[in-house]
Amino acid sequence: MDKKRTIIAMAIMMAVVFLWTPTINWVGTRLGYDMRPPVAQHTTPTTEPTTNPSTTQPLAMGETPTTATPSTATSSPAISASSRLEEQGSRSARIAATSTDMG
Repeated sequence: MDKKRTIIAMAIMMAVVFLWTPTINWVGTRLGYDMRPPVAQHTTPTTEPTTNPSTTQPLAMGETPTTATPSTATSSPAISASSRLEEQGSRSARIAATSTDMG
């Protein structure tokens, strides 16, 4: 008896799977919706090549790299990486504390 029920349930589910998309498209067109699949639009890139010179120059033979920053450098980030890690750690601790409180 169980095999009979299983086969009937599987047949109904397969009918739902195969008939779902055509049924939804039919109902949508009857209600006035455009049920055609969207067409991808081909666009050309709008970026142009840059004409700015490179900010890094190759080192000459025997030259050592310097750590000096140019005077036009922007300010450092407002939050350092270590403070981000501390913030992330405290957030994880809060999540762990609330999950243990719940049960």
